[in-house]
Amino acid sequence: MLEGTDVGMGGAATHRPQPPVDARDSVPGVQGGDPLRGGQSGPAKSSSRQAPSTAKPPQRAGLQGRGFEAIPDGQLLAHLLALTTEGKEADADCLADRLLHHFGSLADVVAAPAPRLRQIARLDERGLLSMRLVWEVAARLAWQETVHQPLLATTPALLAYCQMRLARERVDQVRALYLDVQHHLIADERHQVGTAGTVEVYPREILRRALELDAVGVIVARGQVRGSARLSANDRSSAKALEAGGQALGIRLTDYVVVARGGHCSYRGERQSR
Repeated sequence: MLEGTDVGMGGAATHRPQPPVDARDSVPGVQGGDPLRGGQSGPAKSSSRQAPSTAKPPQRAGLQGRGFEAIPDGQLLAHLLALTTEGKEADADCLADRLLHHFGSLADVVAAPAPRLRQIARLDERGLLSMRLVWEVAARLAWQETVHQPLLATTPALLAYCQMRLARERVDQVRALYLDVQHHLIADERHQVGTAGTVEVYPREILRRALELDAVGVIVARGQVRGSARLSANDRSSAKALEAGGQALGIRLTDYVVVARGGHCSYRGERQSR
């Protein structure tokens, strides 16, 4: 029986959506041991115990009093840095200002690669890990919004998720989302990783995986990290190959989309507009 498949009453097979498969489950530059403990195992500590600290995170009472949703991006980032780095509160404020000035937005800061964060703000291992964890939590929340509804490539929740996963990466990537007969998500997997400007799509591999998952539909999403979203000649060729091969196998290309930070374009939409 395929992974992610349940057999309900009467023997009918139903699918549980599998969490997104992504190889970036570690933070670049954070290696060895427990990153929250500095990554290295040290000598045995003394048995003497220190009294627990009674210090509160900076301005915690003020945050709770006015509501977290009212915190400006700069202060939100500063508080996160103060909780996860070894600097002082004033240092966290300076770091937050520097990061926002360089990257332009809170989303771009937490999505930034670890080497750039280390270069711009000299974040320590805890700070790097916190940025990656915040971004991953946000991406998984966006993914959760796509699970329990029929999907088209232009479903707003799906577009938001694909932009998080693809448009803010350093290089172009392709994800394949496999659907059941009711257009519900079976699995979301990264298909290929390319360079900043090019990535290959292999229709045969996508269709083979669709057969393994017992999928009847597939959405292919390509991230474009530079410039505006547009369908290239290779995109159109890949989409046509997926259509032709899928028709013979009973697998429908629901859509092929290109997503960038500023928007998206759709193979189906392009054809319908002609």
